[in-house]
Amino acid sequence: MKLKSDIIQSLQDARFCSAEGFSALTFNFIKGDINRMGAEIIGEISGWLSGTDCILSCGPEILEPGAIPEELKFQGIQSTDLKIVQEFANQNKIGIWVQEEMPGQLPQGVFVQLPIKQYQVANDNNRIWYCLDDVSEINLLDPNHLPYGICFSEKFKDSEGLLDFDRIHAVLDKLDKLQVVRE
Repeated sequence: MKLKSDIIQSLQDARFCSAEGFSALTFNFIKGDINRMGAEIIGEISGWLSGTDCILSCGPEILEPGAIPEELKFQGIQSTDLKIVQEFANQNKIGIWVQEEMPGQLPQGVFVQLPIKQYQVANDNNRIWYCLDDVSEINLLDPNHLPYGICFSEKFKDSEGLLDFDRIHAVLDKLDKLQVVRE
């Protein structure tokens, strides 16, 4: 099972996640958002990572020519807008469609990210990231029907806006007890 963290805002958080084996980190690249990170900073942080994908959280402006500087290396896009996700999935990038509930059908090549409260054993979990807001939510998983991945939401940040390493370790410990193999 893969691990991802939404929304990385510091090199310290990125390096922690990379060292813990996270497969992807999401950076806020939504134009006009107060927490948006510049391409230069995202590039600098992602340059320190090894084996961890850089995912850009984007809005509709990302489809405008020149919206993403050529020098910014990223492996995927995350958005609530399916058109954006499909556009980049068609370019062989990871496409993560953020939803509040499971859509009827998942488009080809697109992953969906859902709140873990939407977890259902019957779903095809091969393309689903379930997002955690709290440590206790990991107990909702059935170890026999695991999703593609687990995402740590912004609610895993401390009062200073950095990832709360203790709470993340508590989830990782619970995953280990479920005998979940992390990739």
